[in-house]
Amino acid sequence: MVVFALISRVSDGLPLSATTDHETSQRVLESKKCAKLLSKKAASVPDRCSLHTGSHWLYLISSLGVSFISLCEENYPSVLAFCFLDELQREFISSYDARKVKNVNRPYALIEFNIILQKVKQRYNNTRSLKPRTNLNDMSQEVKLRPPHRLSLDDIGLEKMYETNGSMVAEHFNPLPGKKQPPIGCLGMLFVVLCLLWGFYHFIRIGTIVSSGPIFAQDQYQEILVALSAFFGACVSSILQAYFILFPSLSLRILKATLSGVLITFCCSVLFMDGWLDEAFAYGHIASCWLSFLLISCRQSVAEKLPNYTV
Repeated sequence: MVVFALISRVSDGLPLSATTDHETSQRVLESKKCAKLLSKKAASVPDRCSLHTGSHWLYLISSLGVSFISLCEENYPSVLAFCFLDELQREFISSYDARKVKNVNRPYALIEFNIILQKVKQRYNNTRSLKPRTNLNDMSQEVKLRPPHRLSLDDIGLEKMYETNGSMVAEHFNPLPGKKQPPIGCLGMLFVVLCLLWGFYHFIRIGTIVSSGPIFAQDQYQEILVALSAFFGACVSSILQAYFILFPSLSLRILKATLSGVLITFCCSVLFMDGWLDEAFAYGHIASCWLSFLLISCRQSVAEKLPNYTV
């Protein structure tokens, strides 16, 4: 029997109409995914082809910028499948002109054609009603003279389909949905700039100490080394905090931001204890560091949701 039918635009694979009866079988659902992938490849495959998904057969014909795909059970005759698509094609072309198809800008905009689609599908699933209306002999001769091109799963971007716990599982070449970065906003940009300024400030202090190295007494070298290490740690941690604000999808981001905040607090407590101005800088940096951490922990990436049309 014909399980599912899909009509789409060849140029971009946009689905125009489809049968809307829902099937809960995992095998059918996976084969439907193959049908949708095939519709997106219609521009690069022959205008008449077939594909075995492992549990079903897909048949495709395309003409005048529109592709027609049927999903059939394995024992369904291919001649009947192509007759079904041929009749769908005639009905669709008589209902919609090329301009109407070209101007469609959203998926399943012609879903009302589903009424005709379902009627044709029901007739082809009841073979006793076909003889008076279907010229099977002509289609059989045409299929013999011009056999449909046989596609493989690789041709539509599927590596393989195999049995796992009784269901079909598809391995896609396409990447999984990514993460979408939320807008950073004015507050986020302010803290990014602030973190970079703190990092630049510590870098300047490192340069000052290095350039003044020869004037220090020999017994001060150990203290200078500690100061350089603290300045360097605070500099790197400040830059990392700016990076964590900008890119919230990093793994273990909260843990890394916590460690950088602890390191900044420790470095500031080591460095700025010589006068009130140094203490003010230290407390200011520590406060901005943990405010940045609060912003980092609140700023979460959002998973991109792929369209999931229930047809």
